[in-house]
Amino acid sequence: MSDIKTITLDGSETKVEIGGQNVIVKNLGAGIIYASASPGITAEADGVAEIAGGSGEVVFDTHGSLYLLGTGRVQCTGTDYSGVNFKQPSRSADGGGAMFMNGAVMGLILPDPVFLTESAETMEV
Repeated sequence: MSDIKTITLDGSETKVEIGGQNVIVKNLGAGIIYASASPGITAEADGVAEIAGGSGEVVFDTHGSLYLLGTGRVQCTGTDYSGVNFKQPSRSADGGGAMFMNGAVMGLILPDPVFLTESAETMEV
């Protein structure tokens, strides 16, 4: 099940009814917004996600109700997937940015990491 909503925040706490067990919240604005599965949002409190402008977070265990605080626009995607490990870094000055998802959670077979070390010998002439 997937449900997508775009909401404009006005600075007061806003309740969003959205399908799914969890919600992916993408901050489309420039300022910080806060998201929680519970009402009464306080910045930097337990259970409150701080989402910088241009980035996104997953809020788990919302069960159909998400609470947002801040100003600007956000896009919310309800999902029943519990293994979502979504991270989207803030936009860079050149407009770049990437989306990262945990490949192991998605069932991908990943090779063991390879670590390169640099060694150099110097010779005097």
